[in-house]
Amino acid sequence: MIPPTLMRLVVYEKGQKKFNMWFPLILIYLLLLPLFLLALPFLLVGGLVLWLFGGGRTPFSLWVALYELWCASKGIIIETKSKDDRVLIRIF
Repeated sequence: MIPPTLMRLVVYEKGQKKFNMWFPLILIYLLLLPLFLLALPFLLVGGLVLWLFGGGRTPFSLWVALYELWCASKGIIIETKSKDDRVLIRIF
C-alpha cells in the first residue's frame, strides 16, 4: 500500500474557478515529522503499558492499523457547497 502523495484544492466562487492548487503531501508530512517524533516516546510507553496490563493487542498491531488507515485515505473527496461558492478537496 502506498500513502497519499498529492492533494488538490479547488475553490469556486459564483460558478467560476477562483483558486486551484495542487499540494505535494510530502511537504506536510515533513512539517508533521517533528511533532510525531516528540510524541513517539509517550506513544511507545503508553502502548507498552496497555499491552502489559491486558490492553489486548500488541503495540505493533496498532502501528500497522494506523498505517493502513493512512493509506486508505487515498481517494477521499471532500466537497462543500453554499449558494454561490464551492470548495473541493481531493487526495490522490
